[in-house]
Amino acid sequence: MQTDIETNSPAICFATYVGGGDGLLNEFIGDLCLVYEATSSEWFREQMRPRSPILASSIDMTRYMEVSRTAGNFGFEHFRAGDWRVLSFRLQSGGAQVYWLADAADPRAWATMDDIRKGEAGFVLMQGSEAVFLPWKLDGRRDGIESVRAESLSRPGGLSDAALYLVNSCMVQRTTTTDIPGMELSYVHVNLLSFDSSEAALYTLQKKLADGFREQVSDLAMDALRSGETVH
Repeated sequence: MQTDIETNSPAICFATYVGGGDGLLNEFIGDLCLVYEATSSEWFREQMRPRSPILASSIDMTRYMEVSRTAGNFGFEHFRAGDWRVLSFRLQSGGAQVYWLADAADPRAWATMDDIRKGEAGFVLMQGSEAVFLPWKLDGRRDGIESVRAESLSRPGGLSDAALYLVNSCMVQRTTTTDIPGMELSYVHVNLLSFDSSEAALYTLQKKLADGFREQVSDLAMDALRSGETVH
């Protein structure tokens, strides 16, 4: 396996719960539709139920698009960092993987996982004014990660910086394995999952997307959107 290890500063990304009706999800969808002018807002609403979690990440868009045009996978796992455990939310599309890491002692991380397990999540991958929106349906398969929930949440001493350490160390990029048999990884990006000020972060993302493409839609971004429709 050969992966492209990134050694730049970690991207601080967020998980947020957004409501339907006239709430944040509809406003978020509206701004995405300003980005992709040729796409109906109904398409986005059909992809996501109200209050579904959305995870965001900054990526190298060109390199992601070069290797992400085939089937994908999403799942959960955990790492041990010294005496601490770190939860992983892992999205793979073709030869590209995007990770979100969170302290397993943080109940918000488990709550996000539980909400995603209800059936779906959304992913916003972006670089500057270019963005990909991926709605994702889960098939209900269970995993073995529940075995560490009680131990992690009952750990004395509160939260740690173990997740941040893993992001900065590039250990995940060096040791990750593909989730798709026969598919070699060529791009791996690891984020720290933040739950603080998620509503403000969402509005910042909305503004960035809307302002960046209100005048012109790039060919790359439109191609990215089409890819987002077909990834599964």
